Amino acid sequence: MKNKLGPAGATMATARKIAVIFYTMVKGQIEYDEGLWAQQDEQRQKRFEAKLKRQAQNSAISWCPLPPKPQHHVPWEGIAEVLRTPDFAP
Repeated sequence: MKNKLGPAGATMATARKIAVIFYTMVKGQIEYDEGLWAQQDEQRQKRFEAKLKRQAQNSAISWCPLPPKPQHHVPWEGIAEVLRTPDFAP
């Protein structure tokens, strides 16, 4: 979040999140439950995706989800073995 909003924006976003959690707990007289917040984050993500799909339909852009990112791809994996071979001449 710091990269997106900057240091001051990240601090404000964190403070707001803590304030919302505190207000909800005090107002509703409920204990903190991480599962509840994770569920709300999931619902928020679904609403955001639905919004993007509607916008894509309205602007005649086709909707296709991005493929999952590969796990820790190293582009030069195995280059050390190539450099150690006797056939390699720089």
